[in-house]
Amino acid sequence: MTTECYLDKTFRPAVVSDIPVIVDNLLPAAKADINRAGVNPVLTMLLDMALYKAFVMLSPDGQPMALIGVNSDGNIWMHMTNETMKYPKAFMKAAKLWLSNQPHKLLYNYIDINNTALLKMVKRLGFKFLRVVPMTRNNLYYVEFVRLWDQQRY
Repeated sequence: MTTECYLDKTFRPAVVSDIPVIVDNLLPAAKADINRAGVNPVLTMLLDMALYKAFVMLSPDGQPMALIGVNSDGNIWMHMTNETMKYPKAFMKAAKLWLSNQPHKLLYNYIDINNTALLKMVKRLGFKFLRVVPMTRNNLYYVEFVRLWDQQRY
């Protein structure tokens, strides 16, 4: 099986009608992150899809596991559903494949310090933690993470 074939079966371009499905099935930790941040999940996902190329990661049974994307400077984002808990190995394999196909030399973002499961996951995906950053708007703390690609990848 080629990488292209696997990508075709595991990812598809996201459409607006995916948002209600993703929102209704968000992981509990993702819902808690959104609530702590005080943002509207539907509007956040619409904005992500409007500004950046977005994909839906599909589970082995064809259900959405995540809405995923990256902006032009390497800011990666992902909204994960309960399907990731049903298929953790498939999720990690797909996430690694998607990451390996990104053209960016640098990928980064921030994770709510309370979301320890997500912190462990991004570490397993090869990201490094840089620092804890206070977000004064809601008195929250986020962990900045980054992944640099070596030159052999290009």
